[in-house]
Order: sequence, then C-alpha cells, then structure tokens
Amino acid sequence: SISAKTQIVLDDLNAIARTAFTFDFHIIATVMVWHPSPRTNDNGSLMALSIINDMFDLGDFVGGLLLVSSNQKYPLHQHSPQELYLILSGEADWRYGGSEDYRRLVPGNILYNNPDDIHGVNTNNEALLALYILWQ
Repeated sequence: SISAKTQIVLDDLNAIARTAFTFDFHIIATVMVWHPSPRTNDNGSLMALSIINDMFDLGDFVGGLLLVSSNQKYPLHQHSPQELYLILSGEADWRYGGSEDYRRLVPGNILYNNPDDIHGVNTNNEALLALYILWQ
C-alpha cells in the first residue's frame, strides 16, 4: 500500500527509465509496501525502500528496493552485513567497495560492499532504482 509519506517518491516512477530490468515495474510498485529510509529525514518524499522481507521469508538475507529521486544524495553510511546492489534504472554516482571515490554506474552494473565499507549514492538528472541484498 502507498502511504502518504512515500507518495511523492512514487510519483518518480514515471521518471524511472524503462530498462530490461524495469519493464512494467511501475505496475507492481504501486502495490508494494514502501518505507521512508531510516537514513534520511524526508519522510519518504525523496527516497524510499521496499523491503522484500515484508513479503517473503528470505532467511538470513535482507533484500529490498531502493528508490531515490533525481538530484539527491543518499547519505554515506556503513553497516556490518555485506551488501550487493544491482542497478535497475538510473545512472548515478556510487561510493562503494572501500573506495573513497564516487564512480558512475548504470543499469545492469552490480556493486559489492564489504562489511563496514562506507558507501552512498548521488543521483543526477534521473531517478534511481536498485535492488539490494544484505547478509552476514
């Protein structure tokens, strides 16, 4: 269900580029549960998460989708689980894998964060949609 808190970021679904990974995504996205990111204070208006574990038992894995509006900075952060991202839509500048530099990544790119790597993402002129998986 769409909460009022995440309605604005879901309006960006029209801005999500149609890629091989996002074909008809906008249809299912409106029935998924979206949450404001705990790393931001925008109440889900610019950045939101849909946590797959809310729908399926993934065991020791945590998975979800990250949706970030255009021209936003998802904060640098770190956590003990290792993490994998698959970029589904939107070119963005990512800091990941222990690097202090940001690198431009595109749909289809996969990136990995070791435990406690500092990482974040800056979007440019398009919204970002990425699948993430965390595990110990």
